[in-house]
Amino acid sequence: MSAVLTLTRKPVTLSASGWLVRISSALTVWEQRRKLAVMDDHQLADLGLDRAQALAEANRPLWDVPATWRN
Repeated sequence: MSAVLTLTRKPVTLSASGWLVRISSALTVWEQRRKLAVMDDHQLADLGLDRAQALAEANRPLWDVPATWRN
């Protein structure tokens, strides 16, 4: 079974296992951004971020990730 994903400029055909990888990656991104949103100012400073930057990142949609993460 395969499907065509058209979130990019060219269609991408994914198998069932390909979909599982994408879903797993999306959940990982969601978890990382959720954790970033609840960090205190000291933790954010350790990462070189301020509260506004952290919240901006945390509020990005799941599909808004660097291209290198999509491979």
